[in-house]
Amino acid sequence: MNLFRSYKLTALTMLSVAAVSLTALPAASASAQTPDHLVINEVYVFGSSKGATHCDFVELYNPTSGDISLAGMSLVASNSKGADRNPITFTNEVVKANGHFFVEGACSPGTANANADKVDRTDLNLAQSAGAVALKRGTEVVDLFGWGSSPKFEGAAAVKPASVKENSFQRMNAADTDNNSADFVFAAATPKTSKDMTDPAPVDPTPGDANTTPDAPAETPDAPAATVTPIAQIQGTGAATSLADQEVTTRGVVTAVYPYGGYYGFYIQTPGARTADASDGIFVHSTYDHQVDFKTVTIGSYVEVTGVAQEYKDLTQLDYRSHKVLTEQVDPIVPVEMEYLPEGDQAREKLEGMLVKVTGQHTISSNYFTNRTGRMDLAPGDKPYLQPSDVVSPSADRAKAQELADKIEAQRFAIDDGWSWDYTKFDKKKMNINNGWLNYLNSVPWLDYNDSPRVGRHLNLTKPMILDQRTENREARWTLQPTEPLSNRDETWGAEKWRSWVQFGPSTRTAAPTFTEGNITISSFNVLNYFTKLAEGDGCQQYTAYDGTALTGKRCKPRGAASDQAFQMQQAKIVKAINELDSTVVGLEEIENSIKFGKDRDETLNNLVAALNADAGSTKWAAVASPAAEALPSVSDQDYIRLAFIYQPEKVQPVDASKVMKDNDHFTGAAREPLGQKFQAVKDGAAAGKVFAVVVNHFKSKGSLKDPSDTDEFQGNNFQLRVRQAEEMGNWVNNEFSGVPTFVIGDLNSYSKEDSILKLEELGFVNVADTYITGDNKKESYQFGGMVGSLDHALGNADAMSMVKGADIWNVNAMEPLAFEYSRWNYNHNYEHFFDATSPYRSSDHDPIKVAICTLDNDCVEATPEPTVEPTVEPTVEPTVEPTVEPTPEVTVEPTAEPTTEPTVEPTAEPTVEPTVEPTAEPTVELTVEPTVEPTPEVTVEPTAEPTTEPTVEPTVEMVLHRADAPAPVKAPFRDMPVSRAFAGEVAWMATNQYSTGYPNGTYGPLKSVNRDAMAAFLYRVAGSPAVDTSKPAFKDVPKNNLFYKEIQWMHASGISTGWNDGTYRPGQPVSREAMAAFLFRFCDQMPDQCASAINPDTLDVSNAKMFTDVAGSQFGREITWLAAAKVSTGWDDGRFRPGEPIHRDAIAAFLYRMKNNYLAPVK
Repeated sequence: MNLFRSYKLTALTMLSVAAVSLTALPAASASAQTPDHLVINEVYVFGSSKGATHCDFVELYNPTSGDISLAGMSLVASNSKGADRNPITFTNEVVKANGHFFVEGACSPGTANANADKVDRTDLNLAQSAGAVALKRGTEVVDLFGWGSSPKFEGAAAVKPASVKENSFQRMNAADTDNNSADFVFAAATPKTSKDMTDPAPVDPTPGDANTTPDAPAETPDAPAATVTPIAQIQGTGAATSLADQEVTTRGVVTAVYPYGGYYGFYIQTPGARTADASDGIFVHSTYDHQVDFKTVTIGSYVEVTGVAQEYKDLTQLDYRSHKVLTEQVDPIVPVEMEYLPEGDQAREKLEGMLVKVTGQHTISSNYFTNRTGRMDLAPGDKPYLQPSDVVSPSADRAKAQELADKIEAQRFAIDDGWSWDYTKFDKKKMNINNGWLNYLNSVPWLDYNDSPRVGRHLNLTKPMILDQRTENREARWTLQPTEPLSNRDETWGAEKWRSWVQFGPSTRTAAPTFTEGNITISSFNVLNYFTKLAEGDGCQQYTAYDGTALTGKRCKPRGAASDQAFQMQQAKIVKAINELDSTVVGLEEIENSIKFGKDRDETLNNLVAALNADAGSTKWAAVASPAAEALPSVSDQDYIRLAFIYQPEKVQPVDASKVMKDNDHFTGAAREPLGQKFQAVKDGAAAGKVFAVVVNHFKSKGSLKDPSDTDEFQGNNFQLRVRQAEEMGNWVNNEFSGVPTFVIGDLNSYSKEDSILKLEELGFVNVADTYITGDNKKESYQFGGMVGSLDHALGNADAMSMVKGADIWNVNAMEPLAFEYSRWNYNHNYEHFFDATSPYRSSDHDPIKVAICTLDNDCVEATPEPTVEPTVEPTVEPTVEPTVEPTPEVTVEPTAEPTTEPTVEPTAEPTVEPTVEPTAEPTVELTVEPTVEPTPEVTVEPTAEPTTEPTVEPTVEMVLHRADAPAPVKAPFRDMPVSRAFAGEVAWMATNQYSTGYPNGTYGPLKSVNRDAMAAFLYRVAGSPAVDTSKPAFKDVPKNNLFYKEIQWMHASGISTGWNDGTYRPGQPVSREAMAAFLFRFCDQMPDQCASAINPDTLDVSNAKMFTDVAGSQFGREITWLAAAKVSTGWDDGRFRPGEPIHRDAIAAFLYRMKNNYLAPVK
């Protein structure tokens, strides 16, 4: 098994060349001036660079008088260190005498050579400063060219090229002295293909033929006209075209053109009457190999297009081959007019790719990804979508919750910007057809801090748009695209194209609520990981702005700002928001627990109070001191973030010391321990009125998962843990504050009708919002997944509720675009219009509730909230900003997602257990997805020598992306795997091949972990369900009545799993990613006919495999290397493989699909 072979070119092999002809192969002379073999004639190395005039290419030349076959030959490129890429192999190609052969590689849009003889965009990707290309026959070098500091060359390497993008390395006069430096010059590129023949040397005429005139060439008849297939026939009446992979010719009027921004193509639509049951519009995609000359494509022109029908991200399209403009006069396209888009995929498929005019009023329902993708989710009518579990109890009426969810899915769509590039990837260069630029330099549409596109704001669409469907992040799948890209680097602020495409309704920003009655107000406020300990040093990584300013930390114990500049921006907005909120008592969440950094526990709390007082211009605020050490959990049991109270001492004073609910298993290590404090009003400088208590909370989030089985489709991860936390906290409050009017406030990470809130109501607490924040005053405190709902609550016992005079939610944060947060500062050149340090809006990601109470006997008058109308003048301040920190800074939310694990059963007889459907989790962190990188599913397979314990690495969340060439299901086989979801195609492939049947309730459970018994079942089915000896159990913990006994027996018999040294298989244990690598390696090694031949462990060259930064010392290093070389796993963007993380069911579908279907093929 040659798994780790490597290639090192020695001086002898560098001088070894072989002539190749259709007959014998004579040896070449090292000193020959005119070679008798194929030579590398010209090399262009700037293909991927800004300003490139060609793709990377290698031009071969045959200087001999006979044709030479390329059979058995390959072209191998190597990097500056001499590491080889995969060989580009030839089959039966022939290079004619005195002819050329043109191999084209990596390229920028608009530079491809339509006459290229062979194209490989992946493995012919040349480095500008240094590298080499070798023409080989087997392992023998026929010719070699090296430049710069490359260790591979003939004689001496050619000099590193100057940055002249029009030039290439060219052999002089076909001479070959085996010295690259002497044989090549760097001059203006002159690429030649097999179609560009060099005239052979003149031949003496044959006697008697001197006056012979050659026959005139025969006339070539015109090619027959192509058959025109109507667009509606290409689209068909289903979800996908029935003409996939077929070349077709069609005609239509150009309705939209996208020459840059990532879509690279144009839409056409059939003129005249509509087809009743199919769409008359289609997208034409400009491919690398066949690129559109966009100067010849204009909106309104009538064209004939030839292309290959395809499905891409649920969108039917033509991969462009050619087009011509027709002179025939046709009717212009009249947009299909409607008030709202029809509901559901089936109805919308009939309009896919067509020009539509939507006239009804809509409401922004999500702006979370706007700064990255230029998209906003919209809801028809005057309200954003509500989280189903904020409206109805999923436990009491699951059918109703599902009905609401289905309605949202059928209606939702987004308005887009004609771009697919991520504006926040300012370190990645993207190319326009005329000029290269950074995404950072292009204006993000829709965003303006002083005219904020807040969730809940109304808008109308002013122009006809294209109905398009492509899967992007976690946003709506269907989009309305403008007919041109809306971003351009040359636009000036205030005059951008996007401003003419929508008409926004009145601003929905409001001043903080105030009350005319009640002497005390109570709030909770999430301070967005407010840390004075900066996220720097001690192994911290950082998210940085375009100018290098460190903004926030990632994978750091300090979870907040990463530089003093970022901290000052964060603090300024928090201070402004809390001072404007102006509540008498404020419970704080996500503030630094300074004792974890060896400081006084209240140091950061006191720092915030000092900043608040400085802004207020008086000693307006004071902090409630932490309880004594003995009343607190041990320091090791405390979290890095904590709960705290601040209050206004002129209006209220603490009574007794604060109390922490300590040493409770449902909180320790899982959430912040609840903090309670009694208060009494101050009147005329003395205590007055009734004593009341406030308990601030921060329950376990919906993101990370403590117990693999603790998840629910509507309530998200940890919903049962939150119920237990609610029960424990509620009982503790009733005991500790018995007889005292008590309010329970904070981030309960539960929507209003979820089980944890209902549990508190069972314990005698009443949700204040149900009485006071209803009807026209209904508001929510959080947005997630295109919907809004309240995670932040105030509840009171009976005595407390008798004191309430009014309540309101101040939508100061959650409904604002993430772009306006300090953590997204300077991620776009318009950042000065995205950030305002003097304004409170988007100081956090949660909105505070404010409750007015009367604690005095006679001094409280009936309260009415003052109107929450927007201030007459919007705050004008800057610095504006828009970053998007990648992956997701640890802001205001716990690490998103601990590994989920799966019930021990799975295949053929799938368990009847309700699987984990994708949680409606609310990470307050943004997941960042690199579109071109493939997700690496989680799998953990077990080695011959199994570790006694699996690694305990806590993962962050990996965002899974769908590859362009992954399968696209026509119909989703499972109700929790819609075709818009990442890996839907791979899961459908699993179902089609009966590798997975799903669960009896019609779900697949994509986020459940794959356990070892389920892994056995998957691999057994992929192997074809072979016969196996079941007479004697191979493992002592897998008896014959085990659901997957036969499959696990097969794992042992086939040598894929040997189990642990104690004779167990441990069927219910989740499979880790390193164990998955071992399982798949062994499977392909033992059964190569069941895997793609290109990834056979016996033959796959792993010398260029990606080297992950976290697998050193892994007992499965060899298997992980193979997995990377096979392109089955690409790892995370940070270079890690995360070997100890468990793999999910959607991810194993992707891994198995790649293993079976050769993912070494180039990606679209």
